[in-house]
Amino acid sequence: MPEIVITRGGGYVDHIRAYKVYIDDDQRGSIRCNEIQRFSVPEGPHKVRLRIDWCTSPELSIDVGSDDVHLACGSNVNPFLALFYLFMPHKWVWLRET
Repeated sequence: MPEIVITRGGGYVDHIRAYKVYIDDDQRGSIRCNEIQRFSVPEGPHKVRLRIDWCTSPELSIDVGSDDVHLACGSNVNPFLALFYLFMPHKWVWLRET
């Protein structure tokens, strides 16, 4: 079965906290700084989103074939602009295909 592989690098913001991983609106696990997590999924279209408290990443639509899909994530926020991102909670975390 193919997997969605998510890599999270380091960073200052959210360093000690985990992002919850949602695949097709189901919480499948979490990912911490400098971790790689793998989630088995059936082939076909899927929607992936990360969440921390009330803040999220934009939802990413992917099409999983017979090969694994690799994603990377991290925080968009730097300590000086954190208040600005409180008004855009759906952009707190970035998530993209690699």
